Amino acid sequence: VAPFLVALVVYGAWLFQQRPPLTGDEPCYLVQTFSLVQDHDLNLSNNFADSGDTVVRFNKILRKGAACGEDYRNNGQLRARFLPGLPILLVPAVAFDPKNLDGIRVTMILISALWAQQLYLLLRDVRRDQWRWRMLVWGGFALLLPMIGFSNQLLPEVPAALAVTVAARCLLRAGRGLRWKSAAAVAVAPLPWLHFRFPLIAAVIPPPCFAPDFPVPWAAIRLEGR
Repeated sequence: VAPFLVALVVYGAWLFQQRPPLTGDEPCYLVQTFSLVQDHDLNLSNNFADSGDTVVRFNKILRKGAACGEDYRNNGQLRARFLPGLPILLVPAVAFDPKNLDGIRVTMILISALWAQQLYLLLRDVRRDQWRWRMLVWGGFALLLPMIGFSNQLLPEVPAALAVTVAARCLLRAGRGLRWKSAAAVAVAPLPWLHFRFPLIAAVIPPPCFAPDFPVPWAAIRLEGR
């Protein structure tokens, strides 16, 4: 629990000190989330047609839908360019208070803090008896740039990192039976819904896990005796 709380405090302090504006692909993910909450679809046409849309109040730069969607079928419907995994994660925050950008970013901070906790536990699994090394590596990855900068951004990289880290912890226990192999496969299952870059990871991890001659990682042997 302590790594989660420490990361939560650090990431939260960074957010409320920086108050970052929407940049890059963030407006596109946000407008997709509004479409899911308000219209229950990923047709962005009406979201950009209304000049009073909440997204415009968040970012006056977002005036056209060309960067966020495309009329793939030539039927007048502007379909989102990005996959819906991250917008689905943001739906509760947007539904609760669509005008509070900081509140929406808190969702990403919670996911980032959960990743920081899982990273700490992964390092503990690998080097339980070397706590100084563990804390140094964890602090370097979790509490410094670029992670603290990424911690509140509305981007899919941190949720993907959380999925891979959980899968890695499961793979260390693969020698204990099918349930851990299955857990690793389940952990990476959401990756294809987060971004087009991630399906390869989701496709590579599960097959070797279920192979009869899957090698037990050296750390798994150590875990057996604990």
